[in-house]
Amino acid sequence: MDILIALLVNTAIFSIALGGCLVVGALLLNNLPLGAPPGLIRRLWTYLTTNVAETRRHHPFPELELPCATATPGALFTRIEHTLDLLNWQIVESDHREYQIHAVVETTLFRFKDDVLIKLEPGRYGTEIHIRSSSRVGRGDLGANTRHILDLLDMLARQV
Repeated sequence: MDILIALLVNTAIFSIALGGCLVVGALLLNNLPLGAPPGLIRRLWTYLTTNVAETRRHHPFPELELPCATATPGALFTRIEHTLDLLNWQIVESDHREYQIHAVVETTLFRFKDDVLIKLEPGRYGTEIHIRSSSRVGRGDLGANTRHILDLLDMLARQV
């Protein structure tokens, strides 16, 4: 009986340690700005409990502040389609009249499929790039959706 209890305790400890390693590994793989405002605790809470990231005005995470481009929506739309191709993301739907794209990207560690919706809108200071990345499964994305948005914006900036 003591051997069975010891085996159960060791199995539980191993499972907790393995889960912790996977969480830390995913956070590190996503290369997130953990120390940036609004701070480590708020970011960890968000990454562990939210499975959506999006660009918007006055976002508490500075890297997700709504980006604007000087290019026209049509020209920017073409560049984004090319960027998605370079990122090897699957374009599911592309609407040139409404300047909307639905793409699917696979996460690095767990190979989950996430949906990325991009909508371009003329704005006061140029073309606004509205991006929403969401996980199909789970409650926390470990920052994967934020990483998708950052990868898209970084690659798009390199195309200029």
